[in-house]
Amino acid sequence: MRPDKSEKHDKGRHDKRKSVLVVEDDSTMRLILYDHLSKKYETKMTPTCKEAINLFAENDFDLVVLDVHLPDGNGLDLIQNFSLESKIPILVMTAHPQLDVAVRAIKAGAYDYIVKPFEFHEFDNLVKNALSEERQKEKILKRQVTLRLDDAVIEYFKKMASETGVTYQNLINIYLRGCVKNKEH
Repeated sequence: MRPDKSEKHDKGRHDKRKSVLVVEDDSTMRLILYDHLSKKYETKMTPTCKEAINLFAENDFDLVVLDVHLPDGNGLDLIQNFSLESKIPILVMTAHPQLDVAVRAIKAGAYDYIVKPFEFHEFDNLVKNALSEERQKEKILKRQVTLRLDDAVIEYFKKMASETGVTYQNLINIYLRGCVKNKEH
């Protein structure tokens, strides 16, 4: 029996889908974004900074869509954490438009800034631009680096994990991403 060509095509397309992390505390907005983005991208979502850090460490996202105001922290702090370890584009969104917040977001390493509520055509253009091929070339370079950690470094990360509540494996992944970024420069 010959495989159905449409199944083969869908499987190939599915394997190449880019991935997006949505960090949004408002459940309605989070679900709207998830429904919208998951039509084109592998999408994961979370309402908190802590879970965002864990998801980011466990996955290789192509884009982060990040709210500024979160229940357990400030999205701007996450930008700095994510930017230290990766060149991943971060699209910041907020319902409280303030020029100083937009400037801080861009200075912290955000790709762009959008004010809620927004038109989806505007949002889609930002997402498309953020996921451009140039950005993907940077990710390929990052994946090519492999590092070895000695026992002392692993113990340090275990200690940091107990203090922060983030698993030590995730902290190591974050560290490795930062090393790759530094090696690229």
